[in-house]
Amino acid sequence: MDQTHALLDLVCTYLEADDFAHHFCHEPPAIKTGFHGNTSTYAVQVVAPSDPAALGVYVRIPTLVPESHRERMAEAVTRANCGLLLGAFEYDIGEGTLGFRSTMPVADSTVTHEQFQHLLFSSLATADRYHRAFCRLIFGDDMSPAEVIAEVEMA
Repeated sequence: MDQTHALLDLVCTYLEADDFAHHFCHEPPAIKTGFHGNTSTYAVQVVAPSDPAALGVYVRIPTLVPESHRERMAEAVTRANCGLLLGAFEYDIGEGTLGFRSTMPVADSTVTHEQFQHLLFSSLATADRYHRAFCRLIFGDDMSPAEVIAEVEMA
């Protein structure tokens, strides 16, 4: 078994131990699951690329940015990313889709249950924390990108 599959199998055992439903996809190899946050429900994908060897978590933010707000969202995402130590928001300005990704290198070693939980939950918490700000920018009360991100970061 190659390192990618071995690592994803290990992550499956961690998810099962924590009673989280998940689905293993074979092509390309990934684990799909979902979680409820404070502001939404998030689809999550766990991947384990082999070059470089890493474990990654991608949280899809369930908000489609209308064309009329895409430039403002690009500024908000840039401002949010500047304040993050681990992980980053991804934004497809052409499609208006948002996500959050974080990755940890694994090299020739493995990942403990605790390390995986930190990677997963910090990714979910960050996506959930900023989701409300992104929604306020799209649907809300005429706040600027700087104001919605400052509000999150000062809370």
